[in-house]
Amino acid sequence: MEIYSENSKRTQPSFSHITPFLIAYVQWVLDQSKKNGIKRLYFVARDGKILLRIAEQLINDTDSPPKLHYLYGSRKAWLIPSIELDKSWWFEKVIPSNSSRSTLGILSRLSLNTRDISLILSELGISETESRQNLSYSKSTEVIHKLLTTPITKTIISNHINTERKLAIDYFKQEGLFDETQWAIVDTGWVLHCQASLRRILSSTQHNTPQTNGFYIGFSKNRLPEHETGKTFAFIPEPGSFLSRRAAIIEHCFTPADHPTTIGYKRNNSKVVPIFDDEYRAEYEIAYAKKLIEAVTNYARIISDSNSYSEHASEYCNTAIKVAEKFIRYPSIQEISAFESIGIISDLDHNCKNVQPLYRPLKIIDIIKLIASQLPKYKHLQNSVPMWLEASATISNTPIRIITTILIWFDNLRYMQDDSMDNKQ
Repeated sequence: MEIYSENSKRTQPSFSHITPFLIAYVQWVLDQSKKNGIKRLYFVARDGKILLRIAEQLINDTDSPPKLHYLYGSRKAWLIPSIELDKSWWFEKVIPSNSSRSTLGILSRLSLNTRDISLILSELGISETESRQNLSYSKSTEVIHKLLTTPITKTIISNHINTERKLAIDYFKQEGLFDETQWAIVDTGWVLHCQASLRRILSSTQHNTPQTNGFYIGFSKNRLPEHETGKTFAFIPEPGSFLSRRAAIIEHCFTPADHPTTIGYKRNNSKVVPIFDDEYRAEYEIAYAKKLIEAVTNYARIISDSNSYSEHASEYCNTAIKVAEKFIRYPSIQEISAFESIGIISDLDHNCKNVQPLYRPLKIIDIIKLIASQLPKYKHLQNSVPMWLEASATISNTPIRIITTILIWFDNLRYMQDDSMDNKQ
């Protein structure tokens, strides 16, 4: 199976490292659903697209399988409807530390339209030029407090949140989330902002709030607690596992979708439908996503027809995790060549101007940033370094590769020591 990159080099994706891991994860989800009485699974866009295709093949070999659905959503689509103006948890979401901050940026992250933004700036006496000026975190917080203490601006924002919340709730009703059926969402995981937002939106209605359950590959160390998210289950239960620390590789290389990010909802006659963001990915990336989905679906179909899989499921699962980890930890130049044109955006804006390569040759300045980012004051410098450090080291010159490998080793050792301390406590 071959696809072509933008520079016309023929590359062959290493699906053999990816497919066993995804199939093992989805089979685990189906098994856990049965154990926990889950009757309906909602695979959340976009990472859930390929997982849904796998599940559709595997349920053929399952007794009383759960109903499978695709749920359009994202951190951005569910943030605004979940905001509670009398609480401050959402401040950091609209003034993230890894983006340039400005009054206009804050208003844009609240998904306000151009007219509302103009009215707010006028009410606050801020010119368009001033609205684009970079702000410190404390100044950004002051802007939000001013927005919430100025009656007109607070009303505009409140009305906007209520409108978006009504659309989201109607979409969730339409998709059956308020039915008296035990359900769970399925996603890749990590901090669990999406499930927390979903739970807040569902809890804001007059209906009996359904139990919010979620299945995930894994959690980051700073995952949100269950009293905010609802019940959660992890394929790799250890918070801060290696794969959770390489989330960008999982999301872009393992679970890409063939459609853009959902950024909200709108009415289309009697239905509520998703609104998609502009597609920032190159044609090559979309072609890769389609080929991967096709390959994994076909492999899942073969697995489903094989009796040997169910007999050796536990062994298969452990091996699949090790293969995926080895691929990310020790990638060869040939294995990563299929991903050379893949770009990522780490911030909530999904601004195409902020696209960074998943990996690239490292320079001395990158090493300096990696070392400095270990200090809290300079932690933000890590955002300008490629997410896939192991792949970047592979294609860097020998001295840089050796230094980067040592830094990665120390980082892994630090996580192991932290885990050891947590276990002792």
